[in-house]
Amino acid sequence: MEKIIEFAVNNWLIFTIVSAVLLLALIGYLAENKKGKDVKVRVKKEKKPKKAKKSKKDEAPMMNPPGNLQ
Repeated sequence: MEKIIEFAVNNWLIFTIVSAVLLLALIGYLAENKKGKDVKVRVKKEKKPKKAKKSKKDEAPMMNPPGNLQ
């Protein structure tokens, strides 16, 4: 056990570099796997303004027809 610990302490730089390379490879692999999936993007549709319905109460009553103006 003592020899293993001594080996790890003497070669810590190599273990760190190898670990960093493996970590970057894992991140790249995961990114490529997600890229292949179809992701549906929801696009908001523009709403068309609705025309206001006029009721008979909204219309002004006509007192004189347009032909009888004096």
